[in-house]
Amino acid sequence: MDHGRTLHQFYQKRIGVYTELKELLTQQQQALLENDAEKIRRITTMQLTCLENIQQQETAWLTFLKEVYGTDDLSRLPSNVLSGFQLPETQANTLRQHQQQLRGLLQDIAELKESNQVLVENSLGFINTLLSHITEGIQRKGVYQPGKKTVAQTGLVNRTL
Repeated sequence: MDHGRTLHQFYQKRIGVYTELKELLTQQQQALLENDAEKIRRITTMQLTCLENIQQQETAWLTFLKEVYGTDDLSRLPSNVLSGFQLPETQANTLRQHQQQLRGLLQDIAELKESNQVLVENSLGFINTLLSHITEGIQRKGVYQPGKKTVAQTGLVNRTL
């Protein structure tokens, strides 16, 4: 079995799905900045599909490593998974570049996730503040409320002619 070719294919597929996730997170960030709820919904749906693809790729990757190293205990795998393969130097260098590219993508994804989380929290905070001001205004102005005997002068309806 040509482990070098198999490793190369695994890294290419993993890099592909993580690149797609990075692009979706970047689009999500832009949609959050634009307050485009419909675009956010579409992107979220695409992210879920992308995450399923990532899960499939990672499961296949771990299954491959378990077969090669003969263990189900992931903690017993070497920190450098390439060390267990007898690879020519050119293939090993290419695979190390793939590893670096994958690490860079994962770092970028982590940063995008963090900034998107801040944007989502800010949006939710704004919505909560807006809703609390609306409900406080309604209660102060004395609009109709079930169970309340009289309706006070309301700021929402002008009763003067």
